[in-house]
Amino acid sequence: MTTDVTALLDWGEFGTTRGYDIEAVARRRLTSLCGQRYVACVQVGRRLVASGLLVGLLLAVVAVTGWAVLIAADPAHYLQQGDAVVYRDAGAAALHGDPIYGTGFGAARLPFTYPPFAALLFAPVSLVPFGGWQVLLFATGPVCLVLAVRGALHLAGSVVPSVLLATCAAALWLEPVVATLFFGQLNLVLLAVVMVDLSRSDSARWKGIGIGIAAGIKLTPLVFVPYLWFSGRRRAAIIAASVFSGTIAIGFGTFPTDSAKYWGGRFMQAGDAPDRLVNQSLNGALRRLSSPSSSLLLWMCVASVVAALGLAVAVAASRSGQELLGVTAAAVTGLLISPVSWTHHWVWVVPLLGLVAVPRWSIGLRAALGSAIVILFGWWPLRIRSDGVTDSTAPLRPSGWLRIAPHDLGRELHWTGWQLVYGNYYVLSGLAFLIVGVFLVHRQVVLSRGREEGALGWRARIRQPGAVAQPVRAGDS
Repeated sequence: MTTDVTALLDWGEFGTTRGYDIEAVARRRLTSLCGQRYVACVQVGRRLVASGLLVGLLLAVVAVTGWAVLIAADPAHYLQQGDAVVYRDAGAAALHGDPIYGTGFGAARLPFTYPPFAALLFAPVSLVPFGGWQVLLFATGPVCLVLAVRGALHLAGSVVPSVLLATCAAALWLEPVVATLFFGQLNLVLLAVVMVDLSRSDSARWKGIGIGIAAGIKLTPLVFVPYLWFSGRRRAAIIAASVFSGTIAIGFGTFPTDSAKYWGGRFMQAGDAPDRLVNQSLNGALRRLSSPSSSLLLWMCVASVVAALGLAVAVAASRSGQELLGVTAAAVTGLLISPVSWTHHWVWVVPLLGLVAVPRWSIGLRAALGSAIVILFGWWPLRIRSDGVTDSTAPLRPSGWLRIAPHDLGRELHWTGWQLVYGNYYVLSGLAFLIVGVFLVHRQVVLSRGREEGALGWRARIRQPGAVAQPVRAGDS
């Protein structure tokens, strides 16, 4: 800031008498100018915050309104709630002592693929009218979405209301989130439980309990146990593993036969048709690339390598101070190595959106990452038939790009060329994210090392007798 000395020193204020403190007057005037500029900056900042909050609120209103319009136009299509039926019927079977596994539930006769502990939790639901259960499950989803996004922004180091609203608005139109809500799935509930647990302080006494409970309902969150252990949060890892073990014990105590059947090998079974397009795991991709009967050994080898490398990236990210990157890398690793990761299981792209709020990253990097997530996993208006064939006469409906690939009735086993690429692009995107994670960890390590060397150089210079202390750029020696 430059100041005109003539304007600063108004000589009329000094008069003609002697002994007037010119330096004191100059200091007072300069302080006044700085104070005015500080107040102006604060006012501009407040206006920017208010504008950002207004934009975020507007985006959230548009996102929710768009949903309401779609549901009102065709509720039978957008509110199928098929999985909600399975949860309720499995809970009823558990309540009445009927077998949980080996039979299908609902009109589609879908299998129950969760641990017995989950069936025990669903038992009270069977006493609630199905309409009430639908409303409860659907209303819980957006609330859990907000909790998950807030947890992600907390791990990113910047919980700004405007960013929270804008991120929730974008997340509400991601295909995994849409599928979760329309099928009546629990993925957003489990996501919120895990993210709230992980966003707690490492000194929190019961950190890990949420992960243990979530893993007792669906096994995928188990990936966070080794993540916590190797990143130095061993008490939280032990708590998570202990709580998960407790859910197994409760299951055996309540449903011994079903528990023996599930933990005896059924938990490795992929449910219905794991080679379908919507199974976006390494197992599903390999089954589509090769013969399903010969892909088991190949999947176990590939999954073991990806598990080791993915967890290594996650742990390194956490130890370099990039906790959200570590959490999302661990989650993506779990999705890739799971026998089945339906597209609605990929709600972990929601915390990925939180990476746009990492303060230490450049705006270009954050914008590129956020744009890639929205483009790849967004819900876009397309004219395609239910089997993936583009048809100009088909109704214009929102859908994920993945649905363009020919699918169902075994069509996935006959893909060629680019169909093998865009039909597996969730898996390929997950692998690409882990590779990007390697570069982001390396970049942070280099920057941290440069700052440490700069600090050491500064201390060395100021300790030299008679030396003038000067800042040292990172990399100087």
